[in-house]
Amino acid sequence: MAETAPKKVWSWELVETLDSAFNFDEFRREEFCCSSILTTDNKKYACRLCPSSVVDAHNMVERRLECVSPACGGKKSGCPVMWRVFSCEKASVWKVYDSAEEHKRDVDSGCGGTHNPRITDEMKDYIMEQDDANQTPRMIHVNMQESSAITWKPETWPSLSQVQNCVKYLKRRYGTKNSIRAVRKMVREHHYHADVEENTPLIFGAEDDEEGCARVGEGDGKDPFLLGVTTPALVNASIKFANKGPDAVFHMDATYKLSDLGYRTVTCGFTDAARSYQLAAIIVISTQTADDYESCLKALVKIFKRVQPGVSLKILRFMGDGDHAHFNAMKKVPEFSSASYLMCFFHVLYNVRKKTRHLTDVLRRIIMDGIVEMHYAASESEYEELKQSVLVWWWSFSPLRDFVRYFQKQWLEGKFNRWQIWHTSYGLPTTNNPCETFNATLKVYSGRRRQHMQRLLEMFFKVVKHAKKLEPTKPAESVPPSRELKKAAKSLLDSGKLVVYVSRTTNGDVDGEIVLVISLMPKAPKGRRQI
Repeated sequence: MAETAPKKVWSWELVETLDSAFNFDEFRREEFCCSSILTTDNKKYACRLCPSSVVDAHNMVERRLECVSPACGGKKSGCPVMWRVFSCEKASVWKVYDSAEEHKRDVDSGCGGTHNPRITDEMKDYIMEQDDANQTPRMIHVNMQESSAITWKPETWPSLSQVQNCVKYLKRRYGTKNSIRAVRKMVREHHYHADVEENTPLIFGAEDDEEGCARVGEGDGKDPFLLGVTTPALVNASIKFANKGPDAVFHMDATYKLSDLGYRTVTCGFTDAARSYQLAAIIVISTQTADDYESCLKALVKIFKRVQPGVSLKILRFMGDGDHAHFNAMKKVPEFSSASYLMCFFHVLYNVRKKTRHLTDVLRRIIMDGIVEMHYAASESEYEELKQSVLVWWWSFSPLRDFVRYFQKQWLEGKFNRWQIWHTSYGLPTTNNPCETFNATLKVYSGRRRQHMQRLLEMFFKVVKHAKKLEPTKPAESVPPSRELKKAAKSLLDSGKLVVYVSRTTNGDVDGEIVLVISLMPKAPKGRRQI
């Protein structure tokens, strides 16, 4: 029988004691760069690194590393050099022992290893800071090269793909930023109380928890997530608009691609004859059913009444798109139930365009001409007359009959038939453009990247803090023309398509009370367009 070789007895010598994993990585990179972890054991030894004052029993981690230097013959060369590392994260202690053996290679030769590019701990910290600042991985890679806080060598510099993978890894590892516990902490820090300053961001919800803060839902169908962000100053400004009755319009619109969880962002605000958008609140919801939108409106009313106790709200103009969830939610909230649901005219045209893509250009022009005529009807009687005339005109074309049936059912007889200008007071908007423009601003704030919930709420804090606080126009006050309107009028005057006659007094002075504006645009021939 062959004799069993005696078990080798190692003579371990303490090399270094370190106080962090980062310092250990640095030491390993300098002293035994060509090493590989052979074994890891966290159950063998009771911790002897912690001070005696630590009572709770736990084990320290033992790792054994072997030499894999190419100059020694590689991984299976049998190089006797090994390292033994004991670590305890509780005490932040790392002790490194050496086997006190010599390498198989010559003493004067180097390790001969090709050190692959790697991301160090200090690089990870820098990447996290840059990612929190909403920088893209490419910009992080460039900024890291120029940072004086990062020490690196050209031959070991990580590639862009490594930085991209590191960003994904850090987001997965520190995903607690989307956790309910982390969001609840933010809610408690930003709930409303009587001493809060006017421009301080607040988080509110439809329901309160036992601490009086907004309740954070799980985000599923049974327990939906709903949190809103506003400031007392925005609430006070919005209440002034809400009290204008029919001279103000409430806008509500949802936008997407802001949350990495796929949650929707609902923006709420008011406009009046000045057509300036007064933001009321930004609300994040997990789903978009009628119950969710109803909760949005109830949460908005709740924060209004909390900031101004005893305030009476009655919204008379509500503008949205052709979403049944919006309409049904509006009817269930008492403060909104009496409102007229106005259709965004752009949304009407957008849906009509989708339904007429298969038609010829001439037929599409006929449809658009009829819709625009009905839209600009000055009164209900004029609208009814134009509607009958346009429908007769459309029915005369056989390819349009399916479209006419759809248009009558959806936009003339259904819930969403208020898209004509005579439904609102003079100067009020007929589209959701103010709200859509604000939603586009949110995309700019986010850098067009999806954010985790903590960062998304922090971004909304900045938005509401810097949002304008407007004063509603008075009923008798003339509304100054917008910059876009001035630009369009100047363009028409310069091109000769518009002429203006101003009355003068007997002295030849301009009398600004009477102004005659005549369009010189070529008029369509009398009668409807024919094919």
